[in-house]
Amino acid sequence: MIGRILLTGGIVHVIMAIFHIYLGYDIYRDGSVSRFSMGLIQALNFALTCVFFFFGYISIFHRKELVSTQIGKITMLLISVIYITRALEEFILFEFSLFVFLLCFIVGLLNLVPFVFRKFAIEEM
Repeated sequence: MIGRILLTGGIVHVIMAIFHIYLGYDIYRDGSVSRFSMGLIQALNFALTCVFFFFGYISIFHRKELVSTQIGKITMLLISVIYITRALEEFILFEFSLFVFLLCFIVGLLNLVPFVFRKFAIEEM
């Protein structure tokens, strides 16, 4: 079960990375943002896209290492913090979207499952 959760999360991370590629293009087309802000937003969006691809890669191809090593455990915790923080930001920074909130919150919680139950996850792998 833990392996499936990580695999599903990996697929979601890749989808989020692809979405952020589209988002970068959409932001680029928006002419209302200053040149400086555009550069900053694009740089941060590109970095986040790389992070999502990395999360996807390790969640799909290195599941055993994620649950059995200290760096893997911390990485799963980081993934959870990023997604849960983004879910909470939906209330503060954006026009609230229930879909975005639930997607980010659920993905964040699902990445906590292998972290919390890592003893069982190691045995399953």
